[in-house]
Amino acid sequence: ISFCRNWHPQAIARFANLASVVTFNENQVIVSQKQDTQQFYVVYEGQVAVKRGNRIRARLRPGAYFGEVSILQNSSAMMDIISRQPSRCLMISKSDFLRFVTHNPFVSLQLEHISSKRLGRPIFPLKGISFEVR
Repeated sequence: ISFCRNWHPQAIARFANLASVVTFNENQVIVSQKQDTQQFYVVYEGQVAVKRGNRIRARLRPGAYFGEVSILQNSSAMMDIISRQPSRCLMISKSDFLRFVTHNPFVSLQLEHISSKRLGRPIFPLKGISFEVR
């Protein structure tokens, strides 16, 4: 998976051990908008759509992932995720995902960068914080 391309081999092995494979039928809702997201997903086979209302915002193919923004911000899902065809995803529980990124700083920074781009703003804004040494 391109997402893991630059990870340390131990991080890849740990990620693989934490993940389970889940199968979705065509047009099956994986995540509902405003739902409390309890899993992180990586598309393994097939294709899923990211929708808000009736509008498709993105199509995710193998290697793409979703659920990280809701987990990292402890918020509900911002969009619906629906399988466009029979699909399989790697799934990691919220608690395992948070533990994994805590122990893998490179992965944490990668997720923060990509998630901030998806949101169009920093996922962890640092308003009013100064790093000056006094």
